Amino acid sequence: MNELTHKTSEMRVLLRAMARSLEDGRKWLESRIVPKGKVTRERNFDFFGKPTWGLWSAGASKATIHKILDHVAAEAVQSSGDLFFPEEPEAVRNASRLYRVLYCLMVAAEVRHPLVKNPRILTRIQHYQSEKTGAVFNFIGDDPADPKPDPFYCALLTSTSIHLFLKLGWRERALRAGDFLVKMVAANRPHMRRKGIFYTQADLNGKLITKVPANMSWCFAVSSAKPKQEFWQLGAIMAALTKLRGRYLHSALELLGFESTMLPESCEWPQKCKLAWGAGEILKSTARTRPSVLTDLQLALAYRVTRNTVVNTFLDAQWPDGSWAGDHYPLQDDAPEFHYDYKLLRGLANAPRHPTGSKTCVWYTPEEMTGEFLGEMAVAKAGVKALLKAVEG
Repeated sequence: MNELTHKTSEMRVLLRAMARSLEDGRKWLESRIVPKGKVTRERNFDFFGKPTWGLWSAGASKATIHKILDHVAAEAVQSSGDLFFPEEPEAVRNASRLYRVLYCLMVAAEVRHPLVKNPRILTRIQHYQSEKTGAVFNFIGDDPADPKPDPFYCALLTSTSIHLFLKLGWRERALRAGDFLVKMVAANRPHMRRKGIFYTQADLNGKLITKVPANMSWCFAVSSAKPKQEFWQLGAIMAALTKLRGRYLHSALELLGFESTMLPESCEWPQKCKLAWGAGEILKSTARTRPSVLTDLQLALAYRVTRNTVVNTFLDAQWPDGSWAGDHYPLQDDAPEFHYDYKLLRGLANAPRHPTGSKTCVWYTPEEMTGEFLGEMAVAKAGVKALLKAVEG
């Protein structure tokens, strides 16, 4: 227990820093809420997913959350059971069709909002899960009677869905989703060991895709040799499998070990964010039972990953007003946006604060990034708090 014992003072300082960061971020997000029923400056459901999760995770009042969710219930529920605004361009509403809804409904379940009792919405959510593999898809078309699933990023959707499934009491669905992720980790085991690579995409049959399209390795694999990648793929799977516990935790710990092989500077990249969720969830779920579930060495590793992500990805990139910058998310390997940095150096960063119109990236707003980072940091804070309590007895 020596390493952890010597870090108790560090943990206490980290907890205080996270509390301040969460408060500043929440206040900034609350300042972005438009009064008189509009809630957001434009009718785009992107503002109702992660931002809602971040607000709730960072301590926003139930009244604030209910105002947001009441607006969703009144304005965004479609006849199919999907949630989006009709005015949204097709590309916008389809790009994250289910993904952004999951965060909104996770919060609705927490505050027991009527949205999660709407049978049309609940039935539609079930349509997104594959009966064959247990995977969950982001987009399946608009016609419930004729689904056309797109498996792209199904690991992310499957991971995030597990959190909602558990909150809704759909444990069987959550376990089926977890089984899909466990198989994905197992299929990647030789690739992680021999090549330092985790392949992140699978086809409709659940088969791992190891033949990467030209100029698209960014979206298909995470390598221990590169500093800027979709590291969140690992964190999302870790968090979901840890929530399921039991045999699923073993696969989460495999990914934690693989994460420890990454380059140190990778923590300065925004896409590291979900490692705080994944490693934080490991601490939150297992610290109180040490050493029966995890060894002290495993807890120490989970703490290091949590702290490194919180300090470098979150705290060092938070602007004085409490927000985080919007993200110029690359779409291909040769995108110039890979040359942007978001970590603040004396208040400066070379990433533009506004969208550039580039065709090689997607713009994620400061509201989305702030909401996501707050939600993930809240899990990290709970994890470090649980660890500190376990260490101090």
